[in-house]
Amino acid sequence: MSLTSMLNGNSQQDKEFQEIFKKYLPLKEDFNTLYGSVPFSVDSDPSVPYNLKSQYDASVVGVAFEYYARFSIAYRVLNGKEGAYRGLKSERGLQILIKSINKKLSAKILERYEYSLTNYIESIYRGCTEEIFSSIPEKRLSLMEARCLGLFEKNVETNGLPKWESNWDGDKALNMMYKTIDICCFFARLELIARSNIIPNNLDILLQREGSEITHELLNLMSEFKEKFNILDIVSPTSKVIFSPDFGIYGQMICGGADADIYIDGILYDFKTGKNFGYNWREIAQLTGYFFLNDYAEIVYQMYEKDLSEDQLTKRSPPLLNCNILRLAFYRARLGEIQYVDTSMFTKDQRLEIVDELISFNVKFGNKTS
Repeated sequence: MSLTSMLNGNSQQDKEFQEIFKKYLPLKEDFNTLYGSVPFSVDSDPSVPYNLKSQYDASVVGVAFEYYARFSIAYRVLNGKEGAYRGLKSERGLQILIKSINKKLSAKILERYEYSLTNYIESIYRGCTEEIFSSIPEKRLSLMEARCLGLFEKNVETNGLPKWESNWDGDKALNMMYKTIDICCFFARLELIARSNIIPNNLDILLQREGSEITHELLNLMSEFKEKFNILDIVSPTSKVIFSPDFGIYGQMICGGADADIYIDGILYDFKTGKNFGYNWREIAQLTGYFFLNDYAEIVYQMYEKDLSEDQLTKRSPPLLNCNILRLAFYRARLGEIQYVDTSMFTKDQRLEIVDELISFNVKFGNKTS
């Protein structure tokens, strides 16, 4: 159960849940765009055409793109870099997978994961100062995260901090991109196992280079992202960034699981790599759902705050607690466009009304908030 599945579901519980978020759903005309295109135009001419042959490949591209975006944004900012590699869903998929396969294959896949995560971490800290590197928080890491961070730190002790070589020639830069794509696709395929709890028939692909079709698609999406999103006007070194905010345990109790892609300086973003650009109420409800779930999580957390221990406060604190969400935005990766709506369109009374309805929904369907 998740926010997305409940917005697409047909049960009575799903329908009642959907009605809550339909109540104050922004209309097409409520949205603006950063680069001036018409929001949700079905006639939009994509900068990156869709050339994939299967829905599974499209899912791999979508999730891999999110991993690329995380690492490239984490590389740019000075603080909060660890959020880009902490709690990755790919590790959940890895855990599911290794329980279902033989030891020999398990060892090979574990080795590749360790290599990939260590390189992912290195790419995030590449070119950083000694001060930033020495302030890496090591608490609340999984065993795999701690091991890969340790391998990276050991390499730093031997070879020094990794440098970003601005004079790379074209071939070396392109090879770096191919390596990044391989890592992001590997993580994506593992995350899809975590999402579906289904082991794919062809596991050999987890030990191979990514195919040309997906690689080409991601190269184009990544190029567009660097030009239209990962720029100083959107992400600066001092930006406040929270990766994959999930709205805490109280938000999870409502719908099982929900996480936006990223929060940057007051804007909550959802990345979209699909080929359909028209207005879709479920996409809008997903975006506004994040906003209202955050309201709900904060209010319920504050209701129980005085009764919680210090450890419980840390575990139950919503990731966006006290973060002001000023805008909700889609980044349309194939258009290179940001479509956004200001949260000021929702009145205080409307927001409290939605929270009250979510509390009633939670009580009706037997979930506990304490």
